[in-house]
Amino acid sequence: MSDEQLDPKRLAELLSLPYSVKTQSEIAKYLNKRGSKTNDRAAEENFEGVMMFLSIISSKIVGLPMSAGHSLGTAILGKICVTAMSIQDLFRGHEAGRLPFMDHSSIAVLSRTIIDSSIMYWYLTEEVSEEEWDFRYKVMQIHDIAARVRLFKGLISEEADEQRARLKSLRDELKEMPLFRKRREEEPDKLRGGQQLYVNGMRSVLASMNYDERYYDGVYNYLSAYVHSMPLSYFRDKDGFEQTFWQRTFAQYALHHAWVMMVRVALREVELSGLESQFDAELLSEFRAMAAHRPTVVDAA
Repeated sequence: MSDEQLDPKRLAELLSLPYSVKTQSEIAKYLNKRGSKTNDRAAEENFEGVMMFLSIISSKIVGLPMSAGHSLGTAILGKICVTAMSIQDLFRGHEAGRLPFMDHSSIAVLSRTIIDSSIMYWYLTEEVSEEEWDFRYKVMQIHDIAARVRLFKGLISEEADEQRARLKSLRDELKEMPLFRKRREEEPDKLRGGQQLYVNGMRSVLASMNYDERYYDGVYNYLSAYVHSMPLSYFRDKDGFEQTFWQRTFAQYALHHAWVMMVRVALREVELSGLESQFDAELLSEFRAMAAHRPTVVDAA
């Protein structure tokens, strides 16, 4: 539908209705320009559909044999499911009247958590050599213990000393690893210091997730502003700002970028755990179509 075909009065009527997922769906259908099935649904609907799919997957993989990395990844997958349920309770709670306003800020914070978790899940489940996995795991252990040192140094000095001893031992082990010795000159200090968690950086995972790095930077920066209460999250650069409309619109923005990551995680787990035969072929096809789109800066133009 082109902008010329939009009826401002009809759109105003829809926007004036009390918040509900049904109303958001009607607005999505009205504004859908591309005619795709995904764009014909509200972000809330897509989010809930993917959340349910991922939750079912989570229940099916309990007890399955898997590698160490995959096992850690499934713990992250479970976390994504719980975080998604918390988000759902925010917008459904507003719909039901339990929350008098749309808590778009918390939805943004939790959506960014899902993005972070999805990238970590992908990283943990990447197919790598045993040598590469040992290297990655050692870096994660150092990152973990370095964080524990910072946690305890101001609380329990004895515990902090014990963690420092463990950290030194792990750093010595890392230093002897061939893959560590091959790193560029500036990288070893970050890896040994627990400053770098992903051995090639977080953004190195995006390409295999079919996600554009420049687009990701914009989304991540925007949602992070709500995590850290940066000016971007509360400064307004235009007059005539309508708070209620903004809250609903921004919540949809955050939900969209959460489910875009979630559907990738879900389909990857289906593949890794061999669950394809346990799901309807048409349903899988629909989710694959949702994941096939690669978000890029062109989409935001």
